[in-house]
Amino acid sequence: MINKIISIIDCFISSPIVEERLSNAIDKLKINGHTILLVSNTAAPQHIINKVDYLYFDNRNQLFEDEYCDVSDVTFWKANDDIVINNVVTGIQRHGLSVLINLFNSLHFAKTLGFTHFQRFEVDDLFGDKSMDFINTVPAICFEKNKKGLFYFNETPQINDISFHYFYSNIDYFIDNVKRVDSEKDYVDFLMSLYGKKSFISAECYIYQNLISGNLNNIIVKNGQTDMTIDFPDTIWNTITSESNIDKKYDGCSSRLYLVYNENEELQNLLALLTYNYTSKNQHRLIKVYYPNSVETFNHQNNGKESFSYNIIPSGVEKIEVFNDDGLMYTETSDVIKNNIHFRKKN
Repeated sequence: MINKIISIIDCFISSPIVEERLSNAIDKLKINGHTILLVSNTAAPQHIINKVDYLYFDNRNQLFEDEYCDVSDVTFWKANDDIVINNVVTGIQRHGLSVLINLFNSLHFAKTLGFTHFQRFEVDDLFGDKSMDFINTVPAICFEKNKKGLFYFNETPQINDISFHYFYSNIDYFIDNVKRVDSEKDYVDFLMSLYGKKSFISAECYIYQNLISGNLNNIIVKNGQTDMTIDFPDTIWNTITSESNIDKKYDGCSSRLYLVYNENEELQNLLALLTYNYTSKNQHRLIKVYYPNSVETFNHQNNGKESFSYNIIPSGVEKIEVFNDDGLMYTETSDVIKNNIHFRKKN
């Protein structure tokens, strides 16, 4: 039987920059001959609808609302040619429920259309030409090796999950091996069966836990830490981070302390004071940095979504106070700093 492949993009169109990334992603895939199913919890503009082959719209945008234990840190990272910024937050990825529900709904919809295989893409990843060349070979690689799909596993002491940036699978294999989520109750039932308690796991970890319970010999498993760098050499990952993932105290723009790593991945005896804007509006922050015997003041003006500004400062900070134009917003101490930035080597 000839494989019939559909490319799925799940996108919550929350701002003009997200719409722009979505439009660009669709153009890139269409140039490479992909049939596209757009899944969204927001109404897509007509010019976007005109570009895709199919649209699955669900305005519920279901979020995790229950109380969970063992909530792990989540890292949202952004990279450019100079630095990699890792923003670490503790909390639940509430939109993960919609991500899971949308995925299963779109797969069952794709089956009714006669598709046998699917590829899933993140809308904010900027895939380069070399990366697209690799993606276009994946179906043939799986066919030649008689495998049902290709997934990137991240298995570290801190986390076990799959990469959501890209994976390819036979639809029936995925549906048969990953328990469907139609509601938060389905997700909670899975946690109770796995852990005996409501220990929160991400959507990526949910799929990983399901896959490892099946026959991994049926799929190609690659290393998300190393193989993705090889397979996607010219891709820029995570160009957008949702404001919904950030503590409300930051009002969509966080000023925080970061550990600093140099070009050789060596931890420096320095800190970065970095302000990151998750919103489309211009944001001003005045930050007071308290040392044992002095106070230093910085002004950060961040104009537009995903903009950031930073200063490299000495270690030994006791706390920071962050103000917007209305006054004091919050105070953070330097007891535990998990955020970090990595300066990149120049070629």
